[in-house]
Amino acid sequence: MVWGRKSIVVIVVPFAALLILQCNQRFESDAQGYSVTGIVKGLNGSLKIQNTATEEELTLYGFKKEMNFAFQKAMPLHLPYTISILKQPELQDCTITPDEGNYQKAQVAFTIIECFDLDQVAIAQVTGLAGAGLKIQIAPGQVETISSNGSVRLNSSFAIGQNYHFFIVSHPQNPSQTCTLTKEKELVTQSNIKFGVNCIDSEPVFTLGLQIQGLSGQGMILSNNSSDLLQVSTNGHVYFSDPQQESSNFNISVVAQPTSPTQNCVVLPSNGVITQNTTGIVVNCTTSSFAIGGTVTGLSGSGLVIQNNGADNLAIGSNGTFSFSTNVVSGSFYNISVFSQPGSPSQNCAVSAASGMVTSTAINSIVVNCTTN
Repeated sequence: MVWGRKSIVVIVVPFAALLILQCNQRFESDAQGYSVTGIVKGLNGSLKIQNTATEEELTLYGFKKEMNFAFQKAMPLHLPYTISILKQPELQDCTITPDEGNYQKAQVAFTIIECFDLDQVAIAQVTGLAGAGLKIQIAPGQVETISSNGSVRLNSSFAIGQNYHFFIVSHPQNPSQTCTLTKEKELVTQSNIKFGVNCIDSEPVFTLGLQIQGLSGQGMILSNNSSDLLQVSTNGHVYFSDPQQESSNFNISVVAQPTSPTQNCVVLPSNGVITQNTTGIVVNCTTSSFAIGGTVTGLSGSGLVIQNNGADNLAIGSNGTFSFSTNVVSGSFYNISVFSQPGSPSQNCAVSAASGMVTSTAINSIVVNCTTN
């Protein structure tokens, strides 16, 4: 309104604005001591995180040990926050629980970060490949086809600390080629697996494969024609590395039998003629078992009965050597005890060297010594 030469300006302040001013004042008072803290588990390397409410960034460094962390910037009560990961550690994946929330009554919001090792991938560095049908076994029952040169990433993953062993299942054809592998067996470390595949033109060649069954021991070594050696550590299909010429002979033998536990492995058929890629040869392994026995001394009464592992009762009527009727397989334990003491006269018999694990030989060191009461 205008009256004469003077003007009056009226400023209307909404009630909501007053509330905003009050909230801003509340913001200032609540921003005293409210922060996000937590613990990080399993971190190996550096992890960069951020509190989106304050835009504060925090870089954590860890070496697989549990440790505490805390954002430094304080926040007001009731303000929502989100903790996000800006940069994951190399070779790990980290998760945050909970990753969001808001302050209610507590002065500290607590969160947990857990980090886990990532599995590694296998990358083949392929050179000279011109034919088709090159197949590589990267794990028992898992075969992949490689059709190009250069860096080829295989569709598989491997845990750190795991052993791997790659085999050529079939060589390329059209044109015929022979391929060889380098670094085809190693221990997975904290980097991707890189192995070489080199192919050259040749006459048609085939692979000699075997199916391993029942293997539980370590250190088995097979040979073909007393030259091409193959160390086997797992069940499933394995392959000799040397390419096989058509119509050539194979003669497979077990150079070293498995131990821990002791096993006996038999190859069937162990010899023959190569006419194609061969996979029908079976190596069957069984765990060896051994006798459990020892010596009895001082026995003059009757009715002595001893046991192995709470069973397999053995009645003994005189001094001398004894042996239980049931053998114990390698890698298993034995435990000898007295089930029934002798009478007429009354005696007490005690067992020494009574227990242990069977490895690769019969047990004959147990002593049962009896004394008259």
